[in-house]
Amino acid sequence: MLEFAMEQALFRLPERSREYGELEKQLNNVRAGADGERKVLETIRSVSLPEDCCIIENLNLPLLGGLQFQIDFALIARSGILLLVTKQIGGRLRFHQGPAELRKVDDTGRIIQTFDCPVTQLHDQIGNLNDWLELLDLRTNIQGFVVFANNPVIEAIPAAMPVVKLRELRVQIRSHINKPAVIDNEKVLSIANSLRHHSKPYLPFPYSEHYKMNSVLLYRGMLCNRCGSYLKKRTERSWECESCRMISHKPHLEMLLTWFLLISSTITPQQCLSLFNYQSHKSARKLIMQLPVTRIGSGGYIGFRADYAEFHRSATVQSIIDEWRSHGTQRMNKQESKQNMRKTKQSN
Repeated sequence: MLEFAMEQALFRLPERSREYGELEKQLNNVRAGADGERKVLETIRSVSLPEDCCIIENLNLPLLGGLQFQIDFALIARSGILLLVTKQIGGRLRFHQGPAELRKVDDTGRIIQTFDCPVTQLHDQIGNLNDWLELLDLRTNIQGFVVFANNPVIEAIPAAMPVVKLRELRVQIRSHINKPAVIDNEKVLSIANSLRHHSKPYLPFPYSEHYKMNSVLLYRGMLCNRCGSYLKKRTERSWECESCRMISHKPHLEMLLTWFLLISSTITPQQCLSLFNYQSHKSARKLIMQLPVTRIGSGGYIGFRADYAEFHRSATVQSIIDEWRSHGTQRMNKQESKQNMRKTKQSN
């Protein structure tokens, strides 16, 4: 849902706004991260794993004090737990100690960009998971690796530093599952079930509130799934794209989902009437109730609040996002074309 919300925001913001430039960079990072995780998952699945081995991805687990910690991949076997931190960073990389950070450098050694040290991140995750399992009396061995999914050039990795490139990952997974057993099958399942049960999805919505974005800047009309341009009402039941001329027949539900993910956690029938130019409160309520919402208010004030946890599980929401993704290539080409045009103008 997060990537969908960010894409919707990008097509709705003025291109010259500060928010547009910042969001464009964040979205590129999210896409790169998702691509790296996809490569790692494919590699894990290409290994012949024991039947009692469990793979869990994208965990968000609670810490004391109300904080959370995130885990990309946890491979749970009788030999213990293997954590994988995925990084998708290209170019020439150099690990630096004191302060611990990862540096991207050019061919002359000049620092181009710095990142938090992923090995420190891995050690923090191992410590957090150890503490978490201790509270549940589910102690076991935990090891891990930082996996660079795009096989960058890494200068001299310090000895014993748990860093591998994607092409080395299968060897490390096989090594882990072939180690002597430290827990039985029952405990493997207990740990896996506990992780799944306690993991809460990351739901930073409404996006504009969580990331301090001025929601007034967001265009509040309907967008074309194919190219991201504005839709114009053609008939009572159809909308036409002003750019590619694609005809859409049901853009309202996508716009309503976008409202909840970007602008506000609540909506009233009156706001819905204004948003879609509906003529009756009944039509507005019927549309709103197609998404996981709860009714709020009484008497003269009735509204609806989004249940974001249910959004995450909703088949209707997933269907809307899948429809948007199915036309993603043309939208991304359009976005890349705009990026290249801006770079050309800046260089001139």
